[in-house]
Amino acid sequence: MAWLSDKKAQVKINQLLRMLNDRDLKKQNQAAREFLTLGKTGSESLVSALGSQEPRQREMASRILVRLGTKAIPALNSAMQNASFSIQKEIIPILGQMKNQEALSSLFKMVKNENYKLQILAIKALGKIGDPQAVPHLLTTLNDADPDVRIAAVITLGKFHDPKSYVNIADLLEDAEINVRIATAKTLEEINDPSAIPYLIEALYDSFWWYGREERIQTLLDAIASYGRAALDELKIAMNAKEPTVRRYAIALLRPLREPRIMGELEMAFYDTNYDVAENALEALLEFGEGALPILGKA
Repeated sequence: MAWLSDKKAQVKINQLLRMLNDRDLKKQNQAAREFLTLGKTGSESLVSALGSQEPRQREMASRILVRLGTKAIPALNSAMQNASFSIQKEIIPILGQMKNQEALSSLFKMVKNENYKLQILAIKALGKIGDPQAVPHLLTTLNDADPDVRIAAVITLGKFHDPKSYVNIADLLEDAEINVRIATAKTLEEINDPSAIPYLIEALYDSFWWYGREERIQTLLDAIASYGRAALDELKIAMNAKEPTVRRYAIALLRPLREPRIMGELEMAFYDTNYDVAENALEALLEFGEGALPILGKA
C-alpha cells in the first residue's frame, strides 16, 4: 500500500502548489509553512514549479527553496543537469542566494554551458557565494567568445580581491570590445589596490581607448584618478610618452593633485611642441599660484 501513501502525498503537494498561486496571502503562507515542514520531500515539486507559467507560484517556490537550504540542494543540483532552460535559469540565482558550498560543483559546470545566459547567471551566483574555489573557474571565462560573459566574469572576479587574478583581469583592458574594456577599468577602480595602477596607466598608451572615443576614455581616466597620489610616479613617466594625447591625459590627471614634485615635469611640458600639451601644462602650473611664478617668469 506504499504506492497509495505516495499518491496521497503527491495529491497533498499538488494542492499546496496551487495554494502558492492563490491570491489569498494567508493560503500562500500556509502552503509555504507546510512545504518547509515537508523539507526534502517536497523539494522536487518546488523545483518543477520554477517552470510554472504563473509568476506568483514561481516566486513563492523560489523563496521556499532558499529557506530549505541544504535540504533542497539535491533536487536543485539534479535539475541543473536535466531540467529545461526555463527552470535552470530560475535555479541558478537560488543557489547563489543559498551561499552553500554544495552548490559549487553545479555552478562550476554551468559557467561552461553553451548558453551564454546561463553562464552569466552562474558567474553572478558564484560571486554571491564568494567561495575562493570559484576563482580558477571564473578565470577561464575571461576568454569566452561572448563579450557579455567576459564582462560578467571580470566584474565578479573583482569582488574576490585576489591579487593573483589582477593580471588576468587587466588583460581585458585590451579587449576587442570597448564595453568589456570599460567594465574592466571600472572593476580595477573598485578593487582599489595600488598594484592595479600600472595596468590602468599602460592602457592610456593604447589609442583604441581614446581615438574617436573621447566619452569612453573618461571611464579609464576616472579609474586612474581614483588612486590619487598613489598613481603619481606612473603618471610622471606617462608625461614623457611619445604620443601627445597620452602626455595630455597624464597632465590632466596630475593637475588636481597639486603635487610640488611634478613642477619640474610641468615646466618641461610647458615648452612641449604640441599646443594642447603645453596648454594643459600651463593650466596645471597655474594651480600652484605664486609657486609657479619662477617658471612662468622665464617664459
